[in-house]
Amino acid sequence: MRKWIAFLCAVLLLIGCSAAEFASSAAAPSQAASQSVSIPDWMQEDYQPTGKYDFQVPEGTIVEYIMAVPDFLNAEQQARYVAAMEAYRAFTVEPGFSSDDTDVWETGLPYQYVREKAFEDSADLADYLRSLFDFELFKKLHQAYAPVESQSIAPGSAPLVGQSLYADFEGKLYVLQVGQGNGKQCPYPASFELISRTEQEIVFETCYESGAACTLRMTLTDRGWLFSAFSTPYDGQLSAFW
Repeated sequence: MRKWIAFLCAVLLLIGCSAAEFASSAAAPSQAASQSVSIPDWMQEDYQPTGKYDFQVPEGTIVEYIMAVPDFLNAEQQARYVAAMEAYRAFTVEPGFSSDDTDVWETGLPYQYVREKAFEDSADLADYLRSLFDFELFKKLHQAYAPVESQSIAPGSAPLVGQSLYADFEGKLYVLQVGQGNGKQCPYPASFELISRTEQEIVFETCYESGAACTLRMTLTDRGWLFSAFSTPYDGQLSAFW
């Protein structure tokens, strides 16, 4: 009888140890996964810009822009429109902000150092964009797709396809060298039409000489006026040109 009791105790002890080991091994992958995921602050929906970019225009200041601006917007809203148009086109229409001619080749793709506006790195660029666009528009720009057409590049080798055209190398911001492969011109809007205006929202159309029109929306938030709808007739025309 004592032998049977001792045998049962040994079996229960082994079962308990095995269960504990299984639980431990089952929990390990999830713990490892949670530790490996790191999302930057500027990719969080509740991110608050640093205030470095506020687009305030001193009263009485006369500003001349390289593009037409809606006359129904005040000075700050006009400054935000111009900045947003340049930034949006830098992701969806043109090769990006001005850069130098020094190429850095990563995974078979050419990048150039971004000099315009003196963005320090990806976080600084994101801070700029989050000061102009709401979270959904920011995500759209951050995940801009850059088609790779070069036959010398293996499929799937592009490091930023489905991510961003911009990347950090050695602590500096670089832009992937892409441009309009179809040769079409991408002019700025020629005129504007106000659709609606409230204290919290402004909706207007940008009208192009081609006859195309796009609807833009500015929304007043705790971070100032942000664009919650933005587009151009040339969206998605980026392609590799090297």
